[in-house]
Amino acid sequence: MRRELRYIAMTSMLVAVGACASSKSSGSQSVHRTGNAIDANDIASTAASNVYDAIQRLRPQWLTSTRIRRGGSGDDLIVYLDSNRYGTMNSLRSLSIGGVQEVRYFSASEATNRYGTGHTGGAILVLMSKQ
Repeated sequence: MRRELRYIAMTSMLVAVGACASSKSSGSQSVHRTGNAIDANDIASTAASNVYDAIQRLRPQWLTSTRIRRGGSGDDLIVYLDSNRYGTMNSLRSLSIGGVQEVRYFSASEATNRYGTGHTGGAILVLMSKQ
Protein backbone atom coordinates (compact mmCIF):
# COMPACT_ATOMS: atom_id res chain seq x y z
CA MET A 1 0.00 0.00 0.00
CA ARG A 2 2.78 2.41 0.92
CA ARG A 3 4.62 1.62 -2.24
CA GLU A 4 1.53 2.39 -4.34
CA LEU A 5 1.06 5.76 -2.62
CA ARG A 6 4.69 6.67 -3.23
CA TYR A 7 4.36 5.67 -6.86
CA ILE A 8 1.20 7.75 -7.31
CA ALA A 9 2.79 10.75 -5.56
CA MET A 10 5.97 10.53 -7.68
CA THR A 11 3.99 10.12 -10.90
CA SER A 12 1.79 13.11 -10.07
CA MET A 13 4.81 15.24 -9.28
CA LEU A 14 6.56 14.29 -12.54
CA VAL A 15 3.43 15.09 -14.55
CA ALA A 16 3.11 18.49 -12.85
CA VAL A 17 6.79 19.34 -13.46
CA GLY A 18 6.48 18.26 -17.09
CA ALA A 19 3.39 20.40 -17.61
CA CYS A 20 5.12 23.46 -16.17
CA ALA A 21 8.20 22.93 -18.31
CA SER A 22 6.23 22.47 -21.52
CA SER A 23 4.16 25.61 -20.97
CA LYS A 24 7.32 27.72 -20.61
CA SER A 25 8.95 26.34 -23.72
CA SER A 26 5.98 26.59 -26.05
CA GLY A 27 6.65 27.88 -29.54
CA SER A 28 4.51 30.99 -29.20
CA GLN A 29 6.33 34.19 -28.36
CA SER A 30 4.38 36.27 -25.91
CA VAL A 31 5.43 39.75 -24.90
CA HIS A 32 5.80 40.04 -21.15
CA ARG A 33 4.38 43.38 -20.07
CA THR A 34 4.65 44.67 -16.57
CA GLY A 35 2.92 47.52 -14.83
CA ASN A 36 6.33 49.17 -14.43
CA ALA A 37 7.15 49.70 -18.11
CA ILE A 38 5.60 51.45 -21.08
CA ASP A 39 6.93 50.78 -24.58
CA ALA A 40 7.03 53.02 -27.66
CA ASN A 41 3.87 51.49 -29.17
CA ASP A 42 1.85 52.18 -26.03
CA ILE A 43 3.16 55.74 -25.89
CA ALA A 44 2.32 56.38 -29.53
CA SER A 45 -1.22 55.10 -28.99
CA THR A 46 -1.94 57.91 -26.49
CA ALA A 47 -1.55 60.78 -28.97
CA ALA A 48 0.23 62.66 -26.18
CA SER A 49 2.83 65.27 -27.09
CA ASN A 50 5.10 64.81 -24.07
CA VAL A 51 6.17 62.01 -21.74
CA TYR A 52 4.28 63.42 -18.74
CA ASP A 53 0.95 63.34 -20.62
CA ALA A 54 1.63 59.81 -21.91
CA ILE A 55 2.32 58.57 -18.37
CA GLN A 56 -0.74 60.42 -17.08
CA ARG A 57 -2.90 58.53 -19.59
CA LEU A 58 -1.28 55.10 -19.27
CA ARG A 59 0.05 54.84 -15.68
CA PRO A 60 -1.22 57.80 -13.62
CA GLN A 61 -0.32 56.01 -10.38
CA TRP A 62 3.38 56.57 -11.20
CA LEU A 63 2.86 60.29 -10.76
CA THR A 64 1.13 60.03 -7.39
CA SER A 65 3.46 58.40 -4.90
CA THR A 66 2.40 57.92 -1.29
CA ARG A 67 4.46 60.94 -0.26
CA ILE A 68 2.71 63.18 -2.82
CA ARG A 69 -0.72 61.98 -1.65
CA ARG A 70 0.24 63.00 1.89
CA GLY A 71 0.83 66.57 0.80
CA GLY A 72 4.43 66.47 -0.44
CA SER A 73 5.58 67.75 -3.81
CA GLY A 74 6.41 65.91 -6.99
CA ASP A 75 10.01 66.99 -6.59
CA ASP A 76 10.87 63.77 -4.77
CA LEU A 77 10.24 61.71 -7.96
CA ILE A 78 13.53 61.72 -9.87
CA VAL A 79 13.63 61.40 -13.67
CA TYR A 80 16.51 59.76 -15.51
CA LEU A 81 17.09 60.11 -19.24
CA ASP A 82 19.15 57.21 -20.60
CA SER A 83 20.50 56.54 -17.08
CA ASN A 84 21.56 60.17 -16.52
CA ARG A 85 19.76 62.24 -13.91
CA TYR A 86 17.46 64.61 -15.81
CA GLY A 87 15.20 66.32 -13.27
CA THR A 88 11.97 65.98 -11.32
CA MET A 89 8.47 64.95 -12.31
CA ASN A 90 7.78 68.31 -13.97
CA SER A 91 10.75 67.82 -16.32
CA LEU A 92 8.74 65.07 -18.03
CA ARG A 93 6.59 67.82 -19.56
CA SER A 94 9.58 69.08 -21.56
CA LEU A 95 10.36 65.65 -23.04
CA SER A 96 8.70 65.03 -26.40
CA ILE A 97 7.53 61.47 -27.01
CA GLY A 98 9.43 61.38 -30.31
CA GLY A 99 12.25 58.89 -30.03
CA VAL A 100 11.16 57.45 -26.69
CA GLN A 101 11.74 53.71 -26.73
CA GLU A 102 10.59 52.86 -23.21
CA VAL A 103 9.62 54.44 -19.89
CA ARG A 104 10.14 52.54 -16.63
CA TYR A 105 9.00 53.27 -13.10
CA PHE A 106 11.03 52.29 -10.03
CA SER A 107 9.55 52.37 -6.53
CA ALA A 108 11.47 54.21 -3.81
CA SER A 109 13.28 51.05 -2.71
CA GLU A 110 14.05 49.93 -6.28
CA ALA A 111 15.34 53.41 -7.19
CA THR A 112 17.49 53.53 -4.06
CA ASN A 113 19.00 50.14 -4.91
CA ARG A 114 19.67 51.22 -8.50
CA TYR A 115 20.70 54.88 -8.13
CA GLY A 116 21.47 55.43 -4.44
CA THR A 117 19.78 57.41 -1.68
CA GLY A 118 17.43 60.34 -2.19
CA HIS A 119 14.66 58.63 -4.13
CA THR A 120 11.83 58.78 -1.60
CA GLY A 121 9.27 59.28 -4.37
CA GLY A 122 10.75 56.67 -6.70
CA ALA A 123 12.27 57.22 -10.12
CA ILE A 124 11.25 57.21 -13.76
CA LEU A 125 13.73 56.13 -16.41
CA VAL A 126 13.13 57.34 -19.96
CA LEU A 127 15.04 55.38 -22.59
CA MET A 128 15.48 56.99 -25.99
CA SER A 129 15.97 55.01 -29.20
CA LYS A 130 19.56 54.82 -30.34
CA GLN A 131 19.05 56.07 -33.89
